[in-house]
Amino acid sequence: MNVTRSNFDDAIKELSAHIDECEFIAIDEEMTGIRWCGAVGTPPYTDKPAESFKQADAAAINQAQAASALSGIHSLDDLTNERYTKMRAVASTYAIIQFGLCLFTRDKSNKNSYVARPINF
Repeated sequence: MNVTRSNFDDAIKELSAHIDECEFIAIDEEMTGIRWCGAVGTPPYTDKPAESFKQADAAAINQAQAASALSGIHSLDDLTNERYTKMRAVASTYAIIQFGLCLFTRDKSNKNSYVARPINF
């Protein structure tokens, strides 16, 4: 269900009717961007020259986080706190433009499957 101003009340009623019976909920969001300015070779979000992007990031992230965050693009070798710092910088930079929920309820006729109820705001 795509939620608009005209069907917002109906969407909330449907969400309320099914949320207590669902097995789990998936949450998704779309943002105005996903690129992380601290990544090597990634241009800055400002109009500053590309060579100054590390300084722009360092100003945006406190000094304790900057050393880790400026080390490069996302890596499988990142420690949990390093990955969190990088993802937090991305989330703090961009705005949410769409938010989605999907309620998953076990199918009553087939216990090995689920019924998905997606709702996009």
